[in-house]
Amino acid sequence: MDISHLLLPRADTYQRALTVRAARQSLISRNLANAATPGYRAVDLPFEAAMNAATETGTPPMATTDAHHIAPAAAPAAPVELVEVGSHPGLDGNTVDMEEEAGRMAANSLMYDATAQLTTAYFSHLLHAIREGR
Repeated sequence: MDISHLLLPRADTYQRALTVRAARQSLISRNLANAATPGYRAVDLPFEAAMNAATETGTPPMATTDAHHIAPAAAPAAPVELVEVGSHPGLDGNTVDMEEEAGRMAANSLMYDATAQLTTAYFSHLLHAIREGR
């Protein structure tokens, strides 16, 4: 019997948030790396949409009624559309704005660090409770 959802109701949310933040950081890095590539279109991963898509997926509505049944697998995450972020293409058609991307990268990095600190605090409190305050 899996009781992790009772003990760790927010652990999967923290995991999703860190995963989405890491994927977003990778996209921003790719945008910066292609700043001089002619025709490159800058893209971004909208955090809220990615989190909503990850939260909406869960286990399919099935139940194991016998010990020999196979447990239902988690449904795959719904795909999230990337959005173009550059609005003014240069003469070469490239839409990467270095200042905007650097700002987006700094903000995303701060949010990743904040989420990691919240995750650490959450597990620290959980460990404190498990050890009965010791």
